[in-house]
Amino acid sequence: MINTNCSKCHTEHSMVSEVSPLILEQIKVKVKKTGIKKPIEEITKGADFCKKKDKYIDRTMVIDREHDQYYEKIVDHSINEVLHECRELLSQHIGHGSAKIRKCKSKTKI
Repeated sequence: MINTNCSKCHTEHSMVSEVSPLILEQIKVKVKKTGIKKPIEEITKGADFCKKKDKYIDRTMVIDREHDQYYEKIVDHSINEVLHECRELLSQHIGHGSAKIRKCKSKTKI
């Protein structure tokens, strides 16, 4: 609460100021098994910045290598809309992220 003196009526007025901070969190969990190099399960949940939309969205991603499962759900809470949802076999989830096929820029001399 902020108290201010009014220069017009010479009385004290109280103002209530409400501040709502934006708290963004993301949690990542990796489950490992002895003797296996890669984690058998990876879970990511929380805020992620979407360059395409230029704002933060809520992203849930589960990679389960042991059961060959991939799940991803992206939600824009500001408009209450599911932007993307994908559930498929991990072995079928190719051509995304670091698994994208990149164009080779080779310089050949003739």
